[in-house]
Amino acid sequence: MTTIPVIVQARMSSTRLPGKVMMPFDGKTFLEHCIDRCARIEGISEVIVATTDRPDCDELADLAGRRGYRVCRGSQEDVLGRYLKAAREVGADAVVRITSDCPLTDPTIANEVVARFQQGGADLVTTNIPATWPNGMDVEIFTMDALEEAGREAVVKSDREHVSIFIRRRPNRYRLVNIACPQEGCAHWRMTLDTAADRDFFLALAERFPGDIATAGWSDLHAFISAHPDLVAINTDEVF
Repeated sequence: MTTIPVIVQARMSSTRLPGKVMMPFDGKTFLEHCIDRCARIEGISEVIVATTDRPDCDELADLAGRRGYRVCRGSQEDVLGRYLKAAREVGADAVVRITSDCPLTDPTIANEVVARFQQGGADLVTTNIPATWPNGMDVEIFTMDALEEAGREAVVKSDREHVSIFIRRRPNRYRLVNIACPQEGCAHWRMTLDTAADRDFFLALAERFPGDIATAGWSDLHAFISAHPDLVAINTDEVF
């Protein structure tokens, strides 16, 4: 049986919006929305919250544990090492990577990514080579072999911080597959939580969305946001 966990990286010390994933959003924290959506992805073995070993992440780890999710703690700077530690603990064959600043992660999109990976012929399947989905709808899956090689060989700081960059930068070595967004013109949307403006976007969206934001899928979200461009304007002026 293939073991494919979803590993969600999360920490409290965000530079632009400290403690962002523990902020309230539609009756839960942003973190809970993310991991609860991840739990609905088909074909996965479990969801693991990979957080740091710093004291400021104790509250985050406690919440995830109370909610029944496995928690793995490791280095704040070496996120790649943190992922490897979590994946090794459960004997993973492959890893689905989603970040905790994606509270509207869509299981349907992830299902497509995982299904394509399971067809074989790819070391990494992703949604952003190139980026055609909104920032915040990203999901990728890669083999444990590729992750182990990255862990052994990656020495550049950005390779250790961003987990899959080592793999993605080597298309001649690894077989990369991209799943493009079926809707055009939304790659500039920010559906990620990085700034106060991003938080305001999510709160406004939840307040105005006619359905249950906790379970809303990409198609419904896309239709609603497209019909209300003022929502997009809340946070698309962010420049980093």
